[in-house]
Amino acid sequence: MSRMNGIIKSKGFYVALGTGLAAFGSLMVAYNYKSSLQDKDNKPAIDLNEAYVVDSEEENRTYNTTEILKEETVNANSTVNNKKKETEDKQVKKEETTTEKENIAEEEYVCEEVVANVENDMETRIAKLEYNGEKIMATPLDGEVILPYSMDTTVYFKTLEQYRCNPGMLIAAEEGTDFISAYAGIVSAIEDTKEFGTLITVELGNGYKTYYGQAMNVCVKVGDDVAVGQVIGEVAPVSSYYKQEGNHLYFKITKDDAPVDPVTLLKDAK
Repeated sequence: MSRMNGIIKSKGFYVALGTGLAAFGSLMVAYNYKSSLQDKDNKPAIDLNEAYVVDSEEENRTYNTTEILKEETVNANSTVNNKKKETEDKQVKKEETTTEKENIAEEEYVCEEVVANVENDMETRIAKLEYNGEKIMATPLDGEVILPYSMDTTVYFKTLEQYRCNPGMLIAAEEGTDFISAYAGIVSAIEDTKEFGTLITVELGNGYKTYYGQAMNVCVKVGDDVAVGQVIGEVAPVSSYYKQEGNHLYFKITKDDAPVDPVTLLKDAK
């Protein structure tokens, strides 16, 4: 035992041990190198002239990605085109609206201009009329005066059950009876009223006007020239203001809008 301890402790022992370990390591390196060469020799080489085969899963993944990108591109282009079309539609609508407003404004301007021209023409024509309040007028129709002109005193209105002044006169007549223009002039208004029904106004000149109420089947229009004795309408069913008085023609004359007694100007007035 003491001899073995002596060998281990000797310098030669350690030299021999180191040499043995080094030899073993060299053998292991040589073995690994040889194995790698064999693997390399056994593995088939890649032929650069042969087509590259892509794994089916990888190919599908690549195809799907391409399709997704293509679809996204199409959707993006579609969105851009839709927005572009929407913008263009808005622009077209805006232009159409602007054009429509301009046309309406132009039409209104033209209408106003036409109305103004008609009014100016009417005023010019009326200014040329020459009635002076001295010439006798024709009676609009033959009939009994059931309510006379009365501005100085009041007269009784049966339907209204009250006394009041009367700026015109009521001439009794059957429904549908023709009445005529009392004097030559220009028709300046035709309007519907509650009290006098359809009311026709004829300008005579110098501020004189004649009015014909409770009318129907009017055969003249605003702006028309009328001659003395010309039929201008028919007696209509009476308005609710005069049910008790019965059917009649309401006739009135004014000078500068002040009532004038028709008896003083009408031929054969009663």
